[in-house]
Amino acid sequence: ADQFFRQGSTPSGSNLAEGDLWYNTSSEELFVYRQIDGSNYEWHIIASAGGSSPTAFTLDGGSF
Repeated sequence: ADQFFRQGSTPSGSNLAEGDLWYNTSSEELFVYRQIDGSNYEWHIIASAGGSSPTAFTLDGGSF
């Protein structure tokens, strides 16, 4: 979980690890790569700077 991506397209590939971060330059949103269940992982938004009302989300550190 030592990677940070800054690009307009979703990072993918076998080098992704739980905890990696991705800043989507197209939507101005910050994502974290986390385990959903078993061996399923997804990008989850944790902050958004775009739009008329920026938002931030709290992650439960116990989930990692």
